[in-house]
Order: sequence, then C-alpha cells, then structure tokens
Amino acid sequence: MQKTRLFHYVVILLICASSCFAEDITAGSASADSGSLESLKDFDWPVTPPLNFLELLKNHARSAAVIKSGNKPPKDWVTNKDVKKLIGLVDSKTLAAPVVSEGCPFMPSGCSTVGNEAMFLIEGYRKGAYPPTLCSIYDFKGDPDEYKRWWDEYVYRKEGIRQTGGAATTQRNWPSPQEVLKDSKPRVLSPVDLVLLSQEEIYIGYSRIDILVSRITNAVEYVWAYAYNRYVRPKFVLPNVEKLRKR
Repeated sequence: MQKTRLFHYVVILLICASSCFAEDITAGSASADSGSLESLKDFDWPVTPPLNFLELLKNHARSAAVIKSGNKPPKDWVTNKDVKKLIGLVDSKTLAAPVVSEGCPFMPSGCSTVGNEAMFLIEGYRKGAYPPTLCSIYDFKGDPDEYKRWWDEYVYRKEGIRQTGGAATTQRNWPSPQEVLKDSKPRVLSPVDLVLLSQEEIYIGYSRIDILVSRITNAVEYVWAYAYNRYVRPKFVLPNVEKLRKR
C-alpha cells in the first residue's frame, strides 16, 4: 500500500515538472506575452522615428520588443539623418529593452543597452533592413569604435564633409581609387618605412585615427583609411590634418 502511494506521488511530481518545463519553453519563444514590451503588431513604423523607438526601448528596459513578421519597419525607415544622431549614443550603457523578431527560437532573458540598440539600428541602415538579425543581443555584437570609424569615413566619402576641429570642410572633386592608392602604405610597414615613419594616433570627433608621422619633419605623412584598408595621403582623408593635435 505504501509502495502504491509512493508511486502515485512520483507520478504526480513528474507530471508537475513536465508541465513547468513546457511553460518555460513556451515563455522562451519570441511571442507577445505579458513579459514583452508589446507585440508591435499594430505599431506604426512610418510615423515613429528611430530615435523615438530607441526612447521606448529605454523606458521599458526590463522587457523585450517583439517585431511581428507581418508588421516590420519599411526598408528606408532608418535614414542617414537618424544615424547622425544615433552615432553619438553607441557608447551609452543605459539599460534598454532588446529587440527580437517573431520566429526567434528564444526570448531574450536579459537587458540590452541604449548603445547596443543604437548600433542595431545603424546596422539596419547599413544592411538596408531593420532589424538586421533575429535578436539584438543573441546574434548581434556591435563594436562602438568600428561604427564611429565607419560613420566618419562614410560622411567624408559620401557627402564630402569631414568634421575637423568642429568646422566642416568640403571637398568637391573626388579622386579616383587609383590616384589614392598610387602613393599608399600597407598596415605592416617595410623596414625602410619603419626607419622613416612613426606609427601614431590622433582623435577626430569620436574616432581614433592611425597615422604615420615623418621622423625627420614630424609632419603627418599618411592616414589610415578603412575604406581602402591602407595608409593614404592625408589630403584624401583628412583635410587640415596638420592642425590636428595628437592625444
């Protein structure tokens, strides 16, 4: 009799444990539930600027924003004007809600940050669609410095404007890649170049820029350009570079 009761207790415990495990799996899937920011099913993306959406994520940091497959932001939702503002937030450690697409295997269990979500928005701009991945914290790892460097070069190459000491400089006549690379240096310098040039760095706005300085004249001879993956002459990358100071 005691063995029969014990068997019944064990069966009941197993059923309860199985039920709890099933609930955990259901809660872990990316669906609209009481723990999510909102399903975003009827979210009006065209009239909500990315900065406003980011503010919404900040105000609901302990939740998660689930983007429904039937109501995604339009492809041109994040613009370069938005990126210009977002780039100043990529270092922010303020907590924010992560973004997850419907269909993602798991619901995020932790918080994101304003900086991470700003980079996630910028990545959407770079890829032409937001969100760029299924989840902003599980399958996305943004490097603030990389985004700053990318934006610094993007502005200069696409718009001809480079922020130099707070003053914008415009260059209208764009050189060809052949002209730029004709006199350039690789990342790993030759022994002769190492004798003549010193590898140093300067800061422009948010970005750290690697430079090569002449050991003889102390002039900035070359500037690292991620667009070309080479050191190139300053006139092609940084107008008025001689006025910049090294930190």
